[in-house]
Amino acid sequence: MSNNLPGGLAEALDSKLSQQFGRHRLTGLSVGLVVNSELAWSRGYGYADLVSERAPDSDTVFRVGSITKTFTATGIFQLRDQGKLGIDDPLVKHIPEFAQVEVKVGSVEQVTLRRIMCHHSGLMGESPGDYWETLGFPTIQEFIDRLPGTAIVIEPDSAFKYSNLAFALLGEVVSRVSGVPYDDYIRDNILDPLGMSSSGFQLTDAIQEQMAIGYQPRAHEDFPDVAPHPDIKGHTAAGQLYSSVTDLAKWIGFQVDSDNESVLSQKSKAEMWRPQFLENGWRAGFCLPWFAHRLGDHVYLGHGGGIHGFLTEIFFDPTRRVGAIVLTNSDGHDANSPIVHAIFDVYDEMTKSTVRGSGISRPTPTPPELRQFLGRYSTVLGGAMSIEYRRGSLTLEMDPYSNDASSKVPMIPTDDPDVFIVTGGRYAGEELRFNRNSEGVVVGFHSAGFPARRLVEA
Repeated sequence: MSNNLPGGLAEALDSKLSQQFGRHRLTGLSVGLVVNSELAWSRGYGYADLVSERAPDSDTVFRVGSITKTFTATGIFQLRDQGKLGIDDPLVKHIPEFAQVEVKVGSVEQVTLRRIMCHHSGLMGESPGDYWETLGFPTIQEFIDRLPGTAIVIEPDSAFKYSNLAFALLGEVVSRVSGVPYDDYIRDNILDPLGMSSSGFQLTDAIQEQMAIGYQPRAHEDFPDVAPHPDIKGHTAAGQLYSSVTDLAKWIGFQVDSDNESVLSQKSKAEMWRPQFLENGWRAGFCLPWFAHRLGDHVYLGHGGGIHGFLTEIFFDPTRRVGAIVLTNSDGHDANSPIVHAIFDVYDEMTKSTVRGSGISRPTPTPPELRQFLGRYSTVLGGAMSIEYRRGSLTLEMDPYSNDASSKVPMIPTDDPDVFIVTGGRYAGEELRFNRNSEGVVVGFHSAGFPARRLVEA
């Protein structure tokens, strides 16, 4: 665990989360803060097991429910990158039995892998049956056998519609295309390469030794009931994963480390993070399959899970390389989102005045030959820009008054000392050529068809 935290941050997190734990009357809580791809802080509160009074910690294993879906979708993208499928493939291409589904609106071909991953396929949420009540969960083959009684119930792309069944079938795509059982595929291609040794899909002896007991509240009483613990079988790809704060920190660490392509390329990771649909108000977006949420000045990507006595949530900001993990072993509460918000609020408050001077990176002197380009510029459209030298690179700042890191775009030098390649934003991939007057003084630049003039600063 990293100890590179600003002074007082661990204490402030502990104080805030102790309050949250008590306010929501949780049984047990295991939380973690990821900074720069590492688990920087973690803490357990309450009980992993009320009978033995065992306390939870970062290695305590929880059922994480639908967080499983982020691993299933990653398997799909791995197979896409190997050329074995396309994310816009119709589901029926890989599961021909899906042609038997009842089509109330739209068409079978409109149920694509992409629409499943962002929950816009229109497929009903569950297969016919009362298995969530009886806990006698069907196998994936039984789900497939029931497809004639399954329906596309709303127009694909017309609205968000969460579907466990769709993700169960997505796991079957992983299995059929790879030729490997789903559980084995995810273990061999994601969990093991990332060192997630406490995670898995079956309640093995090793997992059971570290397992928290799931609890469900009793009305009007303090002491809860032990929750049932069924194998959800055919829903494995939708919500069967067991994991811990330590292991999920590795999952978040992989997401926010742009140099870590051990499981998936950075290009594909970014594609999975890209919203496919936005909610009204643009406060949240549906990605593949991550959910994007704006909290204050930052956009976080995450996913939650809920299953028989467990409610869980993970969120991360790949721009700032920070993430939060919240695992609880009780259900019937709404604590997860407030706890996630509290972690990020404390982190932001404690780091906003120290992060730039905390020794994370040593300032780099500006090379003399680049200093001539620095300054403010204005385009013919009236927009203000700034050329600065930041973090060892000449940088185009699309909005010099913004604190948003995405507006600060590094530029790559070329063989021509007056020409650079812009790496992001409106001008991404295009040349930026500085213009000089007859005396050789930089007076502006030209990029993507637009000229910009240098402003004389007072």
